Amino acid sequence: MDGDDERRGGPAVHAAFAKRYASTHLGAAVAVLAGDLASAYAWELLCGAPFPVDRLPEALTMFRVMQEEVVLGQQLDLIGAADVSLMQHLKTGSYTVRGPLQLGAVLGGGSAEQVSHLMRFGEPLGVAFQLRDDLLGTFGDPRATGKPAGNDLRAGKRTALIAAAERLLPSAARAPLDSRLEILLKLNFTSARSRL
Repeated sequence: MDGDDERRGGPAVHAAFAKRYASTHLGAAVAVLAGDLASAYAWELLCGAPFPVDRLPEALTMFRVMQEEVVLGQQLDLIGAADVSLMQHLKTGSYTVRGPLQLGAVLGGGSAEQVSHLMRFGEPLGVAFQLRDDLLGTFGDPRATGKPAGNDLRAGKRTALIAAAERLLPSAARAPLDSRLEILLKLNFTSARSRL
């Protein structure tokens, strides 16, 4: 969705399929299908695992909520929503730390108090993960990070870095930043539509 052709030192799923089928449209379409299939496999593993039967309904609800939060957070990221904190909470915080901690605690027989403590512990870690990712995506060495540097800026994404710049810059100094972000978002939206 972010258009990066490289992830974790190798081709992103859509890039690999685009090369295989010699089509960016088919690459993107098959990548969506691969994600759907991975989700189905995750549900199969969760439903078929030997967890306590009395804990499974709560765990299934948590897993669904985690997936919903990721989708909503990703949507906020894609449209450049102003509330970067909400995007981080829903998107990255949910699937990297908070959701897995909560799910593991419930399936492992944790008490409500233990789950609550883990959630308070996990929330700032999820945000920290996203902040680190924003920094690496802007200033990191692609050989070390496995992804290109600067793509979030070129795409006009509202990362925590952009939100901080908007908050800290005086109004008069923000005009060039706002103008550039608006241009980048329009270009990327137009480019994305043309690929479909």
